[in-house]
Amino acid sequence: KLINAKDVWGEQFDRSASNEKAMLYNLEMSPDIPDLYVSLANYYKEKREYDKAIPVYTRSIVLMNDAALKSKVYARVGDTYNLQKLYPEAIEAYKLSLKNSSNNERELFDVYFNLGIIYYKQNKINDALASFQNVLKYVYDKENSYRLLINMAELYLKSGNYINAMKCADKAYSIKKANTAVYLLAYSKYKNSEYE
Repeated sequence: KLINAKDVWGEQFDRSASNEKAMLYNLEMSPDIPDLYVSLANYYKEKREYDKAIPVYTRSIVLMNDAALKSKVYARVGDTYNLQKLYPEAIEAYKLSLKNSSNNERELFDVYFNLGIIYYKQNKINDALASFQNVLKYVYDKENSYRLLINMAELYLKSGNYINAMKCADKAYSIKKANTAVYLLAYSKYKNSEYE
């Protein structure tokens, strides 16, 4: 099973009804401020009221002029669809996020990573690998590098590319001496020896 990316844009919210009422009141008083819609949509997402979150995110996008902010909100829409297992919609939202991207490496990492996970869930191994190849450009720390390499090793194993699976598992092991990396390295070596 692949490791999911963290939702770096998510925020914690007071889940009380009074907080929701306050946000709705603010929107009523200032209906042209996109940030108010984003806050309300984040609130709904946090409460797992995804059917409410999506249209509110969409409204905020319509009001925005800044492509970089639109990119962030499209990514949140993608995350929300992904949580509902609505993968075609999530893919479309993530692609819109990339189209509007400001080239923020952390955001690009998360969007491409999440696309890779979705493609994997749909058994689109080549698309998942292509997405993870894009992620390689934007890895910003060792933990994320490890997660990416482990996922790529899994995908290469699944596709029968044992040499690349070994390379990814070996690189992951050099970053973090964890059982998952050891297992993937050993298993890919074993599978490769069967076909030599």
